[in-house]
Amino acid sequence: MYCGSPIPDSLSLNLLWLCGGNSSRMGYDKAQAKLQGYNSNFLDCAIALSTQLSMETYFSIRSDQQLQYQHIVPLNRCIVDGTYSNGPLNGIASAYNFSSSVDWLIIPIDMPLLTIECVQTLINHYTEDHLEADVFAYEMPSGFIQPFPSIYTKEALHKLFWLLTSNSLEKNSCKEAMDVLHTKTYKIAFDYEKCFLNFNSPSDLQSF
Repeated sequence: MYCGSPIPDSLSLNLLWLCGGNSSRMGYDKAQAKLQGYNSNFLDCAIALSTQLSMETYFSIRSDQQLQYQHIVPLNRCIVDGTYSNGPLNGIASAYNFSSSVDWLIIPIDMPLLTIECVQTLINHYTEDHLEADVFAYEMPSGFIQPFPSIYTKEALHKLFWLLTSNSLEKNSCKEAMDVLHTKTYKIAFDYEKCFLNFNSPSDLQSF
């Protein structure tokens, strides 16, 4: 189903799923987790959403995850994380190192309720406003900026890569990066709020 405006030829946007976390609170790779009452695991949800978006899609993984992922995702679609930072910024920087000539839509694997409408709306904003900012993200009614899903332009990633490799970020967090980079936010529609739920532990899966 067609859900929005096409990305202009002058823009090149790839999709990156962040799968390289240690999943310490879950106790196993979150990509294999399932919400109670759901048949699909988080990785299946990610692949289904990627298919709907019809974008060049990659998966950010640790080196020790390659054997696990090669049975599900072609290895040429996997980006092995470098050692640029801790947490999500490491996967984001690794994507920039993999391809510095494109913009990247960033989504973590632990957001299985994210919908095509929510993601496509952000892409539409980015398409319309791509000259106005370096990073595009959603903002909660409270004013909290959601780190994901977000779109980092190649200009933003060039700056971020320099900040990380020069140890210029104190906390190495997405919030800090968004504060430093020129970020444009969009208020979250009420219907989208549940899309932003993260599931990090077995209790999260059961309490949903």
